[in-house]
Amino acid sequence: MCWGLLSEFARGFLGSAAPRDMPAYLQRRENEVYTPVDTVQQYLEHFDAFRKNAALQQQQQQQQQQQQRQ
Repeated sequence: MCWGLLSEFARGFLGSAAPRDMPAYLQRRENEVYTPVDTVQQYLEHFDAFRKNAALQQQQQQQQQQQQRQ
């Protein structure tokens, strides 16, 4: 794959927020043909991580609010 080229291109737009390492899903399939199913899987992984992060932030905010009430 051409991960180095993609990573460099992404850093041009996103700066240091761009991922340097290849996503785990792509690492497992590095030598296989990329298909639309791969794109769907990447979206699922991304949104799952986003959802977990949002839930964690919500829990932290609730804990902070409870501490402020005490």
